[in-house]
Order: sequence, then structure tokens, then C-alpha cells
Amino acid sequence: INCDNDRTYIEYDYENKVLKQHAGGYWSFLNESKLNTIEQTLQLDESFSYEAYQLFVDKTGNISAKEWTYIGQDNEYYIGYIYKGNIFIFGLNPRNLLLKVNTCYFFGDSITAGVGCNIPYHVHLSKWLNIKSLNYGIGSTGFVVTTTSNVEVGNGVEGKGGYQKESGDNTFLRTMQKNSNFKYCSIWGGTNDFGGSVELETFKSAVEETLDYALSITPYVVCATPIRRRGTETNSKGYTLKQYCDIIMTACKERGIPCFDGYTCLGLYPANDTNNSTFYADGLHTNNKGQKRQALGYKNYVETLFVE
Repeated sequence: INCDNDRTYIEYDYENKVLKQHAGGYWSFLNESKLNTIEQTLQLDESFSYEAYQLFVDKTGNISAKEWTYIGQDNEYYIGYIYKGNIFIFGLNPRNLLLKVNTCYFFGDSITAGVGCNIPYHVHLSKWLNIKSLNYGIGSTGFVVTTTSNVEVGNGVEGKGGYQKESGDNTFLRTMQKNSNFKYCSIWGGTNDFGGSVELETFKSAVEETLDYALSITPYVVCATPIRRRGTETNSKGYTLKQYCDIIMTACKERGIPCFDGYTCLGLYPANDTNNSTFYADGLHTNNKGQKRQALGYKNYVETLFVE
């Protein structure tokens, strides 16, 4: 199975559960041995209870196979999977595995900060896209609404945020202005503006101002609309969450910003009890399964940032 266009392939013996990596070229470059071909044999653990395994490669070029529920570590990268004897290698160029070349700032609310989960969506994206993801999510905030309460805050960490008291000067725009040294930018939020019953015209102006500011810093911007939440269909002003989502989508479309429809395209529907218990922690914040689902849906949009 070809893993790259230059003399690299993986051989898998399903009956004996043995994975062999044959490497010249790029994989041997990772091992700092440019002339010698490397053959690595990996005996899969018989205790694995699944017919499917994830494939990871570390910074030295060694491949490992893990159970399907395994979460990759900081020093390894997800490159594909094995399922019923078939091996699938994704198009991740091994030449980019030594360093996380690109850094993306993820602005958002408590869902981005990591409330309700251990692994926020951007951590998955970091591993899948080989990027450094910085968490700038702040709980209870939005394009308009702010908070002074003790909320979970990313503060630019790689991973889940921690709880702290906020100043109240913390809309998405103000958070960007305080952390404006970004080339790649993601904005995912708006649910708190719905919950705070922000007037639609006020919300529209704030969304447009936020997007225009981001574009003044960099052309590499992507957005996502809020996901569905459990509870009433309308807020105190009689507006639906979908109306806020439509405003974000329209503002992005007018500016040529890729915008993922998180409201419609994720299969998240907490009004259904089974869906809610599977993907949500509390009907508003997604759990680990829900966050991974968010990452899968958002992946192609974020990936467009790094096409130059």
C-alpha cells in the first residue's frame, strides 16, 4: 500500500496481525538515515477487541497500531486505519511530521473552551491536520454577550481550558484584538447570543464587525454556526437559534469565508433523548463523542486554511 509517492509502503498480514513498514526516502529521512531502507514489523496485541485499528506515526517515523478508542499523544500523528484486513492511509505527507508547521487560533465560547468534555474538537483537528491548535474559547461569551463569572477559558493553551473569573470585556472580537498575532483563525459560536436574546440587528452588526476585523489581520479565516441545543425553540425575544445561524452564514458568504453549518450538518439533535445522551453532556455542551463529531464535520473547512 503506497503511503507516499516516494518509495514508501506499508504491508499488512491480517491473519498474523503483523504490520510492516518499508521505507526509503521520506520515512528514512524522519529516522535521520537517508540512505538505508527501514523495515519495521509490528505485532498487533491479541487483546485488542476490535476488528479496526488506528495507525499512528511518531516523530522518529515509527508506526504503531492502536485500539479504535485510543486518543493519540502529542508526539504522534494519526495517518490511517486498518479495518477487516484493509489498510487505509490518509494523504498526510510524512515530510511534515517532524514539526507542527501551522498554528491556528480557535476563538469561541465554552464549547471551544472544553466544557462538558476532556478533548475539545480542535485537539482532534490538531492531530488529524498536523497543526498546533490554540484554545481561545471563553465560556458564556459570544459575538455580543460577555461574562464576569467564573467560566472555563482557553487562554491560548493547547487542549482544554481551565476555570477563571473573566473581565466582561471578552466578546469574540475583543478576544481577537487581545490575541491578534494569528495567521490562521477559526470562529465557532453564537449560541450565547441566542440564549441572551440579543437583538438580531445588533447581532448582525457584531458578526460583521468581528469577521471584518479577522480579515484585516489575515485572509485565512473559517467559521462555524452554533450546534443545536436542548430546550425552548425560541428565546425571550421570540427568535430561533436558526435565525442567528443564518446571519452568520450570510455574513460569511458575503465575505467569501468558508462557514460550516454546525446546526444542520452534524447529526446533533439533543431534543431527541437518545441523541442527547450519546453526544451531549448537558443538552448544550457536547461530550467527547459529540466533540469528535464536531471535529469530523469541521475538518475539511479548517483544512482549507492551510492551502496557499
